Amino acid sequence: MDLRQKLEFQEVIDNYLSEHQIYELFQSWVSDLMIDKPDDPIEYLLKKLIKPEIRRVMITGGSGRIRKEISKEISSKFHMELISIGDILREEVEKNSKLAGKILSCWKEGTYVKDSLILEIIMPIIEQLENKRVSYILEGIPRTRSQALALQRAAIIPERVIVFDLPSTVYKSDFIENFSQYAQNDADIDTVSEYAYEEYDLGLKGVLDEYTWQCHRINADDDISNILEQSTKVVLAKGRGHISRKPPKVLVIGGPLSGKTAQTKRLAQRYGLVYVAVTEIIENSIRDNSDIGILIKEHIKSGLNVPDKLIIELMRDRLESTDCVINGWVLDGFPTSFEQCRALKYLNKIPTNVFFLEANDNLIFERAKIRKIDPKTGKIYGKDARDDMELVSLPMDNEDNVKIRLQAWREDTIKIHAEYSKVGKSIKSEIPENLITDSIGDSIEAMIPTEMPQ
Repeated sequence: MDLRQKLEFQEVIDNYLSEHQIYELFQSWVSDLMIDKPDDPIEYLLKKLIKPEIRRVMITGGSGRIRKEISKEISSKFHMELISIGDILREEVEKNSKLAGKILSCWKEGTYVKDSLILEIIMPIIEQLENKRVSYILEGIPRTRSQALALQRAAIIPERVIVFDLPSTVYKSDFIENFSQYAQNDADIDTVSEYAYEEYDLGLKGVLDEYTWQCHRINADDDISNILEQSTKVVLAKGRGHISRKPPKVLVIGGPLSGKTAQTKRLAQRYGLVYVAVTEIIENSIRDNSDIGILIKEHIKSGLNVPDKLIIELMRDRLESTDCVINGWVLDGFPTSFEQCRALKYLNKIPTNVFFLEANDNLIFERAKIRKIDPKTGKIYGKDARDDMELVSLPMDNEDNVKIRLQAWREDTIKIHAEYSKVGKSIKSEIPENLITDSIGDSIEAMIPTEMPQ
């Protein structure tokens, strides 16, 4: 068996284990073995096979209102018990329990309720669910490193930690609205909100440090439906944990002028992936005068679109090359049709991550107007163009052609989304490029193997 055959065999096995969630099962078993350290690990694992597996999801950060709404939806959808720390604290105050005074004191000061109080209240509730082997969601906890460490010491290991990110201005606005209900008359609300954000930000960093391999960060300053969609995908994800050694295989999909090329190049450089651009592959095949290149050249000369079957054949050869198999890849300009998506599946080139760049029409037409090419060098410029450059517009970027390209894209986009619903993540193209890259990077890094948690 030569190197290519070995790599192909490894890929088939890896895809099978991923499809049937064997990696996730292994990860769960290894984590439990490390925690419980049974004298007879074989018997221990056999017993686990016949017991119902507990799912544990933590949702923290962001606005309490949005976090609660998303948690309720996730709880209902996946039939998991919801433990909301905010609701529990309010119940303690309403029934005037022995802890009510301490809780109210923190609220009036505009600070977190002390970790010791939170843990005193929440741990017995979690213990009951663990004993009943009921799956559950913790909403609003952990909020600090201390809470995260206490949960870990109690062997409460989540499969997912969803962290909602909010800009400081939005967080402070939400905080002031809530704090106003309890604030003393002489309270400097703006100053208190500044301290509250610092405490929130510091606590969240501690949580992220403790749950590096389970964390999934989601922008909570977004439409509620988008937040719910992304959160649902995180819970649905077939996480392979840290046992898999399969390199990332990334698709960045979007309509014309959505920013695919910029993102794929950034990702290739950041993660050492092979950058595979369909335009470059076509150009190379024509230059090399290969059999496929000759056919493609004839279609281009005749003003015809290059058939999918020719492009698919080129992509197959490229993705089976050793550098792609070993290092992983990120594709630019492929797939653009449902037929191409199905071809990837048929060729057993299963992506680990798929990102949809969502751009509204106004943004696309605006980008088309400012995009220009240097006729001497062939380099394309956008907002980075200088006034002294002699640039011309691209024929494909006139308004009529852009409309045609958009229509062609929309014909297949619903099917493409459906094909990659389990591994896909939608990102708005209007946010800054670096934030798009960071958002994509968070998802990729969650799949890249690192050291096993201690």
